[in-house]
Amino acid sequence: MLSRNTILLSSLFVLISCGKKEEKTSSATITEASFAGTWESQCAAVDGIYTKSVIAIGSDKAVKQSSIQYSDAACATERYRSDLYSTLAITGEVASTVKKVDLTVNEFKIKFATEELIQNANDGKNCGYSNWVKNVEQSCLGRAVNGTGEAEITAGKKIYNVYSVDASKLYVGPETTTESQRATSVNSAYSKK
Repeated sequence: MLSRNTILLSSLFVLISCGKKEEKTSSATITEASFAGTWESQCAAVDGIYTKSVIAIGSDKAVKQSSIQYSDAACATERYRSDLYSTLAITGEVASTVKKVDLTVNEFKIKFATEELIQNANDGKNCGYSNWVKNVEQSCLGRAVNGTGEAEITAGKKIYNVYSVDASKLYVGPETTTESQRATSVNSAYSKK
């Protein structure tokens, strides 16, 4: 069964550090539209599970963050996916090229792609469901993930971060749900797809 920590890390998109940050173009005119695009982390093993994160940001400020676990080192065969849908707003800056970003949660969905994970999810009533089927996502918004009894991701919940961008990379800091704990620098890089 997926551990509570694995689900929480996936749910809150604890982002994988992809090495040292690169120099970014200096611009005081970074807007929400500057972040538009599809951005992808490298495939990496985390606790023996291969993972990749994808952040898709629309020019309308709609964000879809996908945390994907794979069965293989090439990150080709999905075993689990969580998708967090939110709306992005720049709420300040740390520096002219590093913006404070608030994400307001709209939806959270999970799907499983292996029989073992489906059986574990059904047995544990993940998100309150016992009818999980292969590759069919279900909404877990406002529901207890992994049978914990407590709703971890709810509509309107705020996620606080910092973002920066250049022509080929989106840089993000670690996410938090506590504004006073917002990062002050970026530590992960995502490549533009």
